[in-house]
Amino acid sequence: MQINARSRLVTTAVSVAAFVGASSPVTAQATADATERLVLRGTIVDGVTGEPLHGAFIAPLGSETGYLTHENGTFALPVLPQSDYYLYAELIGYETYRFEISGPDPEVFVVTLRPNPIELEGIRVLVDRFERRRKGVAVQVRSLSREDLVSAPITDVVDYMGSRFGIFASYCGGGTSGGAFGTSSDCVYRRGRLVQPRVYIDEIPAFGGLDELREYRPQDLYTLEVYDRGTTILAYTHHFVDRVLKGGRHLMPLAFLR
Repeated sequence: MQINARSRLVTTAVSVAAFVGASSPVTAQATADATERLVLRGTIVDGVTGEPLHGAFIAPLGSETGYLTHENGTFALPVLPQSDYYLYAELIGYETYRFEISGPDPEVFVVTLRPNPIELEGIRVLVDRFERRRKGVAVQVRSLSREDLVSAPITDVVDYMGSRFGIFASYCGGGTSGGAFGTSSDCVYRRGRLVQPRVYIDEIPAFGGLDELREYRPQDLYTLEVYDRGTTILAYTHHFVDRVLKGGRHLMPLAFLR
């Protein structure tokens, strides 16, 4: 899945091996014609268990445009033909790895990411905190995980939320309720009335509401929480999760939903 990464984290070691599958493009790279390109194909796996890693990011050094791996850990990275390739791979919970591939035809290889035990434990703690917080409110809560978002077949996160939960954005018009939290032109239906959702991105109020949320693709987010049929939406980017794992942030309480 080709993507222009806004935030990342990962690790690796390289060996040549068989390739099992390909990735599907999300955004096109803007250099050279496709016929002039070579496609580097491979798999990214956990260095301890050997399990394929879903949603790992691989790209040429110095570039933020690369590919996210599929469920089976595979990727297909288009590059210009050359003798040496300088790449990096990363994923939250693993160490970022930078490496070189030499040779005239380095098309198939395996990237082995070394786990970072401290970060992996931090992720487990964070996921537990998300779950406990969701259970602590007296409204319906739906959520999309990192795996859900990485696999999203469309690039509009609001439309993807609608397709998963049946909560679709509608033009607010003049009959909205729920207060002027933001300036979005989009609302959701709640009990037969149009309501302007409260949207938070990395726990900061998004006063552009759903319009502001649309600036993110599903792959840009680590998780998305939808409360009370879409009246409150909390989106968390990979960068936010990275800061939490490094001890710089804590999840805000949801007292306004009690």
